[in-house]
Amino acid sequence: MPRLSSEFRNVLLVLLSVVLWSVVCFWRTTGEIVAIWLRSDTFQHGLVVLPVFFWLVWRRREAIGHLRITPSAWLILPVVLAAFMWLLGEIVSAAGVSHFALVLVLILSMAAVVGTRIARILLFPLLFLFYAAPVGEFLIPWLMKWTANVLVVALRGTGFAVYQEGQQLLVAKGDYHSTWQVVEACSGIRYLIASTMLGALFAWINFHSLKKRLIFFGVSILVPILAN
Repeated sequence: MPRLSSEFRNVLLVLLSVVLWSVVCFWRTTGEIVAIWLRSDTFQHGLVVLPVFFWLVWRRREAIGHLRITPSAWLILPVVLAAFMWLLGEIVSAAGVSHFALVLVLILSMAAVVGTRIARILLFPLLFLFYAAPVGEFLIPWLMKWTANVLVVALRGTGFAVYQEGQQLLVAKGDYHSTWQVVEACSGIRYLIASTMLGALFAWINFHSLKKRLIFFGVSILVPILAN
C-alpha cells in the first residue's frame, strides 16, 4: 500500500471531525435520520452513504495529497443560512426540511473547513452526501399519478374499458369487472432513488466526460420511471 501523505491524512481527520461535530450538535435530527434509514425500505440506502463518501474521498487521495487545508471563511455564511433553515424546520415541525438542512450544513461545513481548492476536487463526493437526506416523498403523488395514467393507456390498448377517478381504476371487459387502486407502494420512489444513486456513482467512476456522466444519470432517472 502506498504511503499516505500527511496532508491527505489531515483531510480525512478533518472530514471525520466535521461528521462527529454535526452528530453532536444536531443529535436529535441525526437520530431521526438514522431511525428512518433503519425502518424505511425507501431510504435504507442512507446507511451506506457515509462509507461510500469516504471511499470516494480515498479515490481522490493522489489529487489532494499535496494540498494543504486552507479554510474558506466566506463559506461560513452559507453554513449559517443552512443552520437557519434547519432551525425553521424544527420550529414548524417540518422534518423533511430539518433533515435536508442538516445534510446541507454537513456538506458546506466540510467545504468551509478544507477550503475551496480541496472542495472542488471532492465536489462529487460532497454532492453524493445529499443521498443521506431521507427526502423525496414529495414525488410520490406525481409518480402515483404517472403510474395510474400509464396503466389506463396500457389497459385500453389491450381492449379493456377503463374508468379512472384519481388513483382508482374501474376495469371492465365483457362480464369482467374489477376495481384497482394505485397505492403508495406502486409509485416506484424506492427504485427511482436507488437507481439515481447507483447511476450517479457509476457515471462518476466510469466516465470522464461531463456530457457522458449527465446522459447516464439522466437515463438512471428515466429507466425506473418507465419500468415502473
